[in-house]
Amino acid sequence: MLLSLAIASCKKEEAVIKIPVVYVAGYEYNGTKYVAKYWKDNTEVKLSDGANSAYALSLFVSGQDVYVSGIGYNENNSISTAKYWKNSVEVKLSDGVNDAYANFIYVSGKDVYVAGEEWNGTKYLANYWKNGTDVKLTDGTNHASASSIYLAGKDVYVAGSESNGTNSVATYWKNGIAVKLTDGTHNAYASSVYLSGNDVYVCGYQYNGTVYIATYWKNGTEVKLTNGTNTAYATSISVSGNDIYVAGYESNGTKMIAKYWKNNAEVKLTDGTNDANASSLFISGKDVYVGGGESSGTNSVAKYWKNGLEVKLTDGTNYASAKSIFIAN
Repeated sequence: MLLSLAIASCKKEEAVIKIPVVYVAGYEYNGTKYVAKYWKDNTEVKLSDGANSAYALSLFVSGQDVYVSGIGYNENNSISTAKYWKNSVEVKLSDGVNDAYANFIYVSGKDVYVAGEEWNGTKYLANYWKNGTDVKLTDGTNHASASSIYLAGKDVYVAGSESNGTNSVATYWKNGIAVKLTDGTHNAYASSVYLSGNDVYVCGYQYNGTVYIATYWKNGTEVKLTNGTNTAYATSISVSGNDIYVAGYESNGTKMIAKYWKNNAEVKLTDGTNDANASSLFISGKDVYVGGGESSGTNSVAKYWKNGLEVKLTDGTNYASAKSIFIAN
């Protein structure tokens, strides 16, 4: 009887084990145009038909629904339209009159938030869309862009940048109020924002007069990840417990090396033989997933790394790039 109960208990525990599902959004050239797509456990799902170029830039999974934001171009590639796809069904966010970009998507309950920017005829305005309604973050006095969005309760955090008329200033907005992270002496850009408790983490990169330095800010306090010898970029940030993870890439003097930093200590994902980049990061339990791409010597191959081990999503026949990774259990 006790043995039977033990076996039943083990079977019950085994039944609740969930296998992570890996989603990666990106795009691939079809010989004439770029096709927006995502991969679910390495199986591709095309979001555009290839008639005009389209790019998938960010992905979010909520329950059974897969949301992907990106852009699509008109026939002559002159105007980009901001959009997202819900379960592969397209939802346009802009009307196609002026350039617009949907850079990052975040879903909270039934609300869909997309961060980006849109041309107003003279300048790019940083903005986000909530359920399709445009919320402007800047007034058009200077160029601005929004690269990432995060929800914490009722608070909306958006990372990006705004020009001061001379240089770009790394910035995040909390409920529409700008918080400047750099002083505008040199160009600086905020790529990603993440909330952990009451702490606001933003990563990006800033120019030192010679090269760009990969950087993150915790509650506005700067932490440099690279020493300024070679150009480096921080693209995505996440926090798990007391650990801070930042994805990015850094030049070795001739090639870009994809990497991430855990608590400021670098972990290289490529060896510098070919140019590579890390564009997105997701922490799932003890596993570190990083999406990006690496040159094959001819074309860029879309791939991701799980705990440093690469998984190729494309074969290098055509140019491809992985821009966003999301792990669903």
